[in-house]
Amino acid sequence: MDSGRWLKETLLLHALSRFGPLGRKTISRILKLPEGVTRGMVDRLRREGYLQISRLGAELTSEGVEELWRRLAHMRVRGLKRFPGERLGVGPVAVAAHVECMADRVTLGLEERDQAVRAGASGAVTITYRGGVYSIPGVYRDLKTEAYDLYKTVSGMFELSEGDCILVVFGEDYWTVVEAVFTIAS
Repeated sequence: MDSGRWLKETLLLHALSRFGPLGRKTISRILKLPEGVTRGMVDRLRREGYLQISRLGAELTSEGVEELWRRLAHMRVRGLKRFPGERLGVGPVAVAAHVECMADRVTLGLEERDQAVRAGASGAVTITYRGGVYSIPGVYRDLKTEAYDLYKTVSGMFELSEGDCILVVFGEDYWTVVEAVFTIAS
């Protein structure tokens, strides 16, 4: 399957898990796709058993919930939460994602930031967790000693394991930011 379509479908499954049922126009707006393309995607996911359609709109089936969890696991995304963007001077919308086993792939976090921007977000900050220390590569070696307020915010967000990361992606709207998270994680 084409990776762009897979990401859009994953975003759709996520949207329905958070706010469903949703109508086609709303889905179209979230995905930033024409209604005809959205209709085809919704029909395909319905035929696969992931969605059901009612007069209220599309909603996830139990198989759809399982498929969303499979996709998140494939991307190693263990959690998504709103992030108080003012902590990093970013916004207006910021989302933090717990991504498992990603720290070894991060050098300075520039690649992740660039991927976020290409996906439509304004930027991204990558926080790694190694040896019990939260750091922002190239900026802070130890958030606890160098940026305690930020440390307090991120250390309580997720249950990280050695080598995990927190991606903080920010932009103009929630859906663009989440799509950028999925793009980086995949």
